[in-house]
Amino acid sequence: MLDPRIYRAGLVPALLAFIVGAFSIQPAPRALTTTLPPDSFSGGRAFAELHDLAQRYPSRKPGSRGDDRLAGRVRTSLVDAGFRVRDRRFAARTAVGERTLRDVVGVRAGLSERQIVVVAHRDALWRPATADLSGTAALLELARVFNGRTLNKTLVLASTSGGSGGAAGAAALADDLAGGPVDAVLVLGDMAGSRERRPMVVPWSNAVGIAPLQPRLTAEAAVQLETGLQAGQPGALSQFARLAFPLTAGEQGELDAAGLPAFLLSRSGERGPGRATAVSPVRLGQMGRTALRSITALDSRAAAG
Repeated sequence: MLDPRIYRAGLVPALLAFIVGAFSIQPAPRALTTTLPPDSFSGGRAFAELHDLAQRYPSRKPGSRGDDRLAGRVRTSLVDAGFRVRDRRFAARTAVGERTLRDVVGVRAGLSERQIVVVAHRDALWRPATADLSGTAALLELARVFNGRTLNKTLVLASTSGGSGGAAGAAALADDLAGGPVDAVLVLGDMAGSRERRPMVVPWSNAVGIAPLQPRLTAEAAVQLETGLQAGQPGALSQFARLAFPLTAGEQGELDAAGLPAFLLSRSGERGPGRATAVSPVRLGQMGRTALRSITALDSRAAAG
């Protein structure tokens, strides 16, 4: 039987050549820009929503009553914002055992069938985990921003469960998106927490590969414009290690592994926030505008093929 250590060692030269080639054969793409005022995203309104969600749904273990009730709240908000909404219930293994989970997916049709997907998970293993919930608050504010707007591409907003361990909701969403033309998947992580970890734009996959460069550069440029911070970029050695041993804690990992161009946007990076991480409307506004700037820039890009 082939020793897996020998197999991985044999991959080293090929992976090194892949990385070198990816960064040297052709010029790096430029970050995309947008003309939509990012101030359309209201940090104050999103923060009020975050506070209300944390008060109403303090216990949100995957598949729990609180998680399901919050899914219903998200569904109502997406419908009110003019999205066509579908639910998917499925059994999956989570950090608390086998559970029935629920993904809520809202779709706003654009001029093209090509899709930009925005994802945020609702669940948490502990309470209050308010910073974990900030992605959902940002998702709902984005739904309001795009209510009534004409988009070039179809916008998909997805609220998943299972992100607190195992990313089962993201895996189910990947199946749901299979076969459709997807230009980018933006996963909203910690959008309001006080802890900063880099990179804030996380490209790692649970399979060999990495999120495409142009969407990442677009998000990194948006981070700098809206927060004044450098998002941070993974070094060549870090990329090499991740390609050789693909594993990540973020939901983008399951989406990338399914062949979707996904990356995570999170103030606290891949590890995410702590259970009692402080949140603020200023940080939520900055990161929400970062997401909005990224989405609209990606929407303005001419459809590829």
